Amino acid sequence: MRPPRRRKVEIYFILYLAALVLLMPEFGQQDGEGTTNRTEARLDLQPERLRLQCRFAIDTSGNVLITMLDTVNAIRYYGDVENLHVTAAVEDAATGVRTMVDEQSADLFAIRHDANRGIIYFSWRPTQLPPANRTLRVTVHASGVPLQSLTPVATTDELHVSAVTQFILSTSVDDRLAPADVVRVETRIDTVFASSQGASALSRDGAAGMGAFWIEAATQRLFDLSGTRWSNRISMSGADPSRDLKALPKARVVAADGRQTSPPTVRFDERLRALVVEGITPTSGAITVEVTAQRRDGESASTQFVVEAQSLQPVQVPSVFHPGIEYVLTTRLPSMPGREVSAAIRDGNQWRVQPTSGEVIRFTPVATDTGRTYAFERYIDKDKVSSDVVRIRPFDPPEIVDVRRMADSDKRRIAVRFGGKHNRPRLEVVDGNVTVRKLFGDLRRANPNEQPTVSWIEEFEIEPRDGNKPFTYKLQAVDGAGARSRVLTQAD
Repeated sequence: MRPPRRRKVEIYFILYLAALVLLMPEFGQQDGEGTTNRTEARLDLQPERLRLQCRFAIDTSGNVLITMLDTVNAIRYYGDVENLHVTAAVEDAATGVRTMVDEQSADLFAIRHDANRGIIYFSWRPTQLPPANRTLRVTVHASGVPLQSLTPVATTDELHVSAVTQFILSTSVDDRLAPADVVRVETRIDTVFASSQGASALSRDGAAGMGAFWIEAATQRLFDLSGTRWSNRISMSGADPSRDLKALPKARVVAADGRQTSPPTVRFDERLRALVVEGITPTSGAITVEVTAQRRDGESASTQFVVEAQSLQPVQVPSVFHPGIEYVLTTRLPSMPGREVSAAIRDGNQWRVQPTSGEVIRFTPVATDTGRTYAFERYIDKDKVSSDVVRIRPFDPPEIVDVRRMADSDKRRIAVRFGGKHNRPRLEVVDGNVTVRKLFGDLRRANPNEQPTVSWIEEFEIEPRDGNKPFTYKLQAVDGAGARSRVLTQAD
């Protein structure tokens, strides 16, 4: 029997399947050989220096000399990225004032990157600053797009990777006599040589190439009110806190001379991209907080800072304020270096007296304030910590407080007490055989110990208008605002 003929179509089908298999990429090569897997891309920054310093000295003639000057830091970046964008934030550790720097900045601070060398250069000009002891913390932020894979990705869907590193700028002043051989530095700019390292310095897990690992508290000594919540930011170099730590750092109280109410906690602030330590201020005294962080490769770093309790002393606020009187209120603001403390008088959403950090606040109500109620408030970093009522009320009505008969005469002296030196009264005749004359030069304080002086005494002299008729009178005191006393008659 003859064997059946094979159909040509079966052979073509087998060849077609073989061609498909040959065209399929091998497993694990979907992104193409030599290209970057975009989902695993990362960017790391490594600064050459952890601190740039400028040291001033002042000689006996008052001339400012420079004995040390570091002006440039080189930050090498690792990662296959393009379209790199770099910025920096410079924060004064004492005041908290932040200055943003980008590649267009060219004043006190500047930043630029050299794509060919893979280096970001940060520079500053400390000689433009007045000589003083200061610490500035620099946070450098870089972001870029991983190199394109074999399959094009739309621009709007590009995956950006970012990295952050930090270092310190410091200036110090030596006001002792400068050495005779120190010369004034006018234009010297130091040179930083970036170490020659290839991309191999970054291992597959990113553990290598991170550089020296250190952490430091933004504020070394915190001052806050007893029982309130404090917070302190932690600067870090040699690791990105969002990805390069084994876990959140641990914080604990290592020394205390006051009672601590609760242990501190640590969190990562996404907006600041920084670690923040928080806790409750002790009821008294101070505590020392230690923060320890561990990098993914096992490297550890620690820092300490102090939290000191401050008490808020009560203020003496008069129960009633009167128009036209200057009141001097002692603010009794706590001493909190590095914090903004102030006092003000507020009328709803408006300032009646602008905030001040001085020891006293001066307030003189005007006539249109009469009947109004304001608030005397104190603030720490713009958070209200106390409020006292300020009531503006009219003066009490005048009062006839004394009638004295003059010796060997029908004349009388009448003393009138009234409020407000500018609110001087007159003595009106309601009825009777009487004339009134004001005595000038006899104005006096009703109470020499009253502060501020509100009540005053004014004296008048009265006598019969007709000496042949009985001496009768009905008198009433009226102040400048029109307020009236009760009527005084001869029988009183």
